Amino acid sequence: MNKDKMIDCIETERLVLFPYTQDNLSLFNSDLPRFEAEFGVVYRGEELDYLLAGFLKKLEREIAADPDNYLFFTEFLIVLKANSHIIGSIDYKYVPVKGVTEVGYGLNPVYEGHGYMSEALTAFLEFGRKAGIRIVRADTRRDNVKSQNVLKRCGFYYLREADNLWWETVLADVRLSPVTEANWLAAASLSVKEEQKTFVAPAIGILARGYVYRDCSAKVYVIEADGKPVGMVLVREFTDEPLGYDLQQFMIDADCQGRGFGSAALAMILDELRREARYDHVEVCVKRADTSAIRLYEKFGFTDSGYVDEDVPDAVNMICRLF
Repeated sequence: MNKDKMIDCIETERLVLFPYTQDNLSLFNSDLPRFEAEFGVVYRGEELDYLLAGFLKKLEREIAADPDNYLFFTEFLIVLKANSHIIGSIDYKYVPVKGVTEVGYGLNPVYEGHGYMSEALTAFLEFGRKAGIRIVRADTRRDNVKSQNVLKRCGFYYLREADNLWWETVLADVRLSPVTEANWLAAASLSVKEEQKTFVAPAIGILARGYVYRDCSAKVYVIEADGKPVGMVLVREFTDEPLGYDLQQFMIDADCQGRGFGSAALAMILDELRREARYDHVEVCVKRADTSAIRLYEKFGFTDSGYVDEDVPDAVNMICRLF
């Protein structure tokens, strides 16, 4: 393998991700044996049928039209170091829009079962994070369990079903942290947008509720992204029938909204409740005017329970079955 000729490549323990440039793709399209000799590789990737051949010719034109951004939409060939075989490819599908893009990949079935795609995707996401991508989405067929498992191993969570199954990951280290002496002051300074202040309690009020509901096993989590507090959420248990989890006061700081932190945190909360498995459902009460929050909850399987609390008639009670 002639790595010194591979511009902008990404290297992992077992793989080299080698991007098509205008020049090397032109060579690939016109003379594959010469391409293999030039770069010291052997093509064993996806079948070069007329569909893929047509796509690569189109990609060559697109790279020529936008060379400054080509890394955001070109294909990266996945090369196995052990034998210099090209075993698959991976790519972002378009230049990020407000930090959001999609990823696609393919692997020769002969090389499945060795963790190569998970290794490639992990490195590719890190490359994207350093390049300023914030959110990456992917779609899989319902029956493509292998691809779904790759996405899960690389930190993707299920988003929705629309023809295919859609998945998403946030390229930041998002965590749910307990309230501590070290982070409570920063958490208390968080605030939502002015027009959202009727939807949730102020941050200091959320911290206080954690104490007030201590007999209901209340937990207040600080949502952190790359070690910085960006939001808070409270989870408690109902003490009246039907027993279950109550999710409330879910907020993301005004300056941190629109980056996928809410989706990432909600996915983690639901995973945590499923692991705990004390109850089979979780409920949340949302103001009807808070349409963004309602859409977020619907994305994760919450539906209108039909129950109307007389104390908050302007709210909708939503429920999510955990199992």
